[in-house]
Amino acid sequence: MKFNLSKAAARLESFPRARFISASIAAILVIGFADHLTGPITSLTVFYLIPVAATGWVAGRTAGNLLALFAAMTWAVADRVGPYAEPKTPFAYWDDISIVVVFAFVNFVLGILRDQLRSERLLLQDVQRRLLPSASPPMSGCDLAWRWEPAWTVAGDCYDVVEAGDGRFAICVADVSGKGMPAALIMSNVQASVHALTAEGLSPERLVSTLNKLLVPRLRLGSFVTLFYGVFDPHTGDLAYANAGHNPPLLRAGDGTISRLDPTGPVAGVIAGATYMARRVRIEFGEGLVLYSDGVTEHENPAGEQFGESRLRDVIGETAQRPAEEICAAVISRLQEFGNSRPYNDDVTLVVMNRRV
Repeated sequence: MKFNLSKAAARLESFPRARFISASIAAILVIGFADHLTGPITSLTVFYLIPVAATGWVAGRTAGNLLALFAAMTWAVADRVGPYAEPKTPFAYWDDISIVVVFAFVNFVLGILRDQLRSERLLLQDVQRRLLPSASPPMSGCDLAWRWEPAWTVAGDCYDVVEAGDGRFAICVADVSGKGMPAALIMSNVQASVHALTAEGLSPERLVSTLNKLLVPRLRLGSFVTLFYGVFDPHTGDLAYANAGHNPPLLRAGDGTISRLDPTGPVAGVIAGATYMARRVRIEFGEGLVLYSDGVTEHENPAGEQFGESRLRDVIGETAQRPAEEICAAVISRLQEFGNSRPYNDDVTLVVMNRRV
C-alpha cells in the first residue's frame, strides 16, 4: 500500500485536539517512565519527539512547543532520578536546553510543511467545488438542494444538474471507486463527459452506455464508476433514468411509501460491451426524490455499525413535508449524530428534489 502524506495528515488533523494533547502527554509520561528505568544508558530522545511533533501538527506550534518543554523536563527528570542516574553537571543543563531547542525547531519546520499542505488542499478542494453546481437551476415547480462533503481533501463523488433541452433537466450523481486525488481526477473526466453527452441529447441508457465505453480503456484495473443519470421533465413529472450500479435513489410517494430506483446495468468502466436499460417513473406533486452516494449509508458510528438505508428512509419519512434544503440538513445532522461527529470514512454526496405545486 502506498503511503499518502496528504491523506495521512488529513486523518491526523481530524482527531479532537484536546484528546490528542491528552494522549500525547500520556505517551510522554510512559516514555519518561521507560527512560527512568534505563537512565542515560539508552537514549529515548527520539521517542519523545514523536508525540511532540504530532501535537505540533494537529494542535499548532504553541501547543507543540509547550509539549516540547514538558517532554524535555520529563526527559531530564527521568535521567536524574533513575537507577542509573549520574551526578548533574553544568553540561547537562545545556543538554536539557538543546533538547527543547531541537524540539521547537522540528515544530517550526513541521508548521511550515503543514501550512503548505493545508493551502494546497484548500486550493484543490476549491477547484473541485467550482466544477460542481453552486446554485439550483430554475426548475418550475421543483425544489432542489444538495450536499457534497469529501472524506479527504477532494472527492471521487460528484453531482450535477444541467439543462437537457425542451425544458427538461439532467440529474446525475456519480461515485468513483477509491478516494483522494486519483478518484477526483477520474471524476472530473466523468463530469465533463456527462456534460458533453447531455448536450448531444442522448437518452439516459445511451448516455451511460457511451460513457462506459469511454471509461473502460481509461480506468486502471480494479477501478470503476457508479452512476445514476436521469432526465426529468418538471412539467409532466416524468423521470427517465439509467442506473449504472449506483446506490438506488429513494422515491418518496405522496402516501409516504418509499421505493428504490434500482440499478439498470453494471458499474461503468469495467465491461466494454455492458448494456443498460432505461426506466421511467412519474414524480407527482408532493413527492420527492433523494439521490445519495454510499458515503451516506456506510458512515460508521464508534461501534463500527453503518448508518444504513433504513435510517436514511426514517429521516426522509420524518421530513417529508419540509423543503429540500431542510431535508438535506436533517440527513447530515443525523449522520453526524449517529457517527458521534466522527470524520466521514467515505465521500458524502446527497441530492434532494421535491416536486411541489
